[in-house]
Amino acid sequence: MPTYTPLQSIQLTEAKTSVVFSGIPQNYQDLVLVCNAISPDTVGPSVLAYLNGDTGSNYSNTTLGGNGTTASSRRRTSTNYLRLMDDGGVSTTVGSPQVTISHFMNYSNTTTYKTVISRGSTPTTFVEVCVSLWRNVSAINTIEVLVAGGLGYAAGTTFDLYGISPVAANNAQAAGGTDIFYDSTYVYHVFKGSGTFTPYRNLTAQVLVVAGGGGGGGGRNGDAGSGGGGAGGLLYHSSKSLTSGTSYTVTIGAGGVGGVNAALSGFTDGSSGTNSVFDTMTANGGGGGGNSRGNGVSGGSGGGSGSESGISGGSATQGNSGGATGYGNAGGTGTGTGNAGGAGGGGAGAAGGSGVSSTSAGAGGVGLTNSTINTLNAFGSATSTGELSGGNYYYAGGGSGGSYSTRTLPNGGLGGGGKGGNSTGSITAESGDTNTGGGGGGAGDQSPGSGGRGGSGLVIVRYAR
Repeated sequence: MPTYTPLQSIQLTEAKTSVVFSGIPQNYQDLVLVCNAISPDTVGPSVLAYLNGDTGSNYSNTTLGGNGTTASSRRRTSTNYLRLMDDGGVSTTVGSPQVTISHFMNYSNTTTYKTVISRGSTPTTFVEVCVSLWRNVSAINTIEVLVAGGLGYAAGTTFDLYGISPVAANNAQAAGGTDIFYDSTYVYHVFKGSGTFTPYRNLTAQVLVVAGGGGGGGGRNGDAGSGGGGAGGLLYHSSKSLTSGTSYTVTIGAGGVGGVNAALSGFTDGSSGTNSVFDTMTANGGGGGGNSRGNGVSGGSGGGSGSESGISGGSATQGNSGGATGYGNAGGTGTGTGNAGGAGGGGAGAAGGSGVSSTSAGAGGVGLTNSTINTLNAFGSATSTGELSGGNYYYAGGGSGGSYSTRTLPNGGLGGGGKGGNSTGSITAESGDTNTGGGGGGAGDQSPGSGGRGGSGLVIVRYAR
């Protein structure tokens, strides 16, 4: 059932011709106004309203009424006020209460005209239903209630304004997402696949967008290690305004495919991940890792290069987008020949590590967590997403480089980065974790020497309950 939240109450201590509700909050779907009007006259008042101070001919209404014997109806167009009760002229007694309950539907949206349904009665004399329209797409922030003919309201009249949440407080206030989670303060919509996000009311949300990670570079038997894939670019918006009834496109980027060794001359770079999108926010796919003799590919975070000297890691291309702050770092660079390890791919929180000649591959760059953005850890802890380490949740870690023979293989960057491979024990390169944007690990010198696939991306939308 909908939740009614008291917003404002007014009780008259003296007669007045009008009352005003101003500064109406915009974080509800509907409004309900309850007017218990006491008549100062023997004629029942027609209850009118101005919305946002509009006194132009922008209102229309239709009424149906009856007194137990006779039914009546009336239609008015292009009037200069909204009617909430239309029984003016009906006889009553001085001091007799007239109750009107008015439902302002979808009042906070900014794309449609506003409709109001009212029902009311004057004791022993009249009942009525009134449907009114305000031909304006503005959100309602002020309601002035008055009486036709300037009769006014007597002392003791009460007005109560309520906000209605679209659903019960424990339920989401928007549609969309693979999963919906709750904590004591927020609702989280988690998109692990593409879709749309549609608010039931105007929302101010925090949005996390992570692109697909790049695939690790391919190697070949007897050659040195290849580069780890770069993490998908990461975007964070701390206060994004979302409009009721608008469907926002959500695209989840896929991870890039790891490079392969089709033949001695056919080993390839890893392919880049694809972009993730929320509305106008676009996170760039991570760059693929370079093959054992190739440069890293540029992307949201850059892919690491192979082990050869004179080659370089891919640069980071993730800038700010759609009002959000972007995060990405470059891939590491190979340090020389002599069967060295490949470099690590960049992560959202740090650049990829360089390969170390004859000793070790480069580590994947660490992803991003609450050490940089305080709310990122809350995203993970509430939704069980990201890679958990030391009580923190990380996203968008780079893949580590591959190595030759028994060289050391560091882990991929925290945030889903895959670990590289080598020929010892036929260790194959790992893929980045699903829905983290982690880069794939670089291939070692084994055959077939395929790099790990990049992890797919993720979108999370969070708003207050």
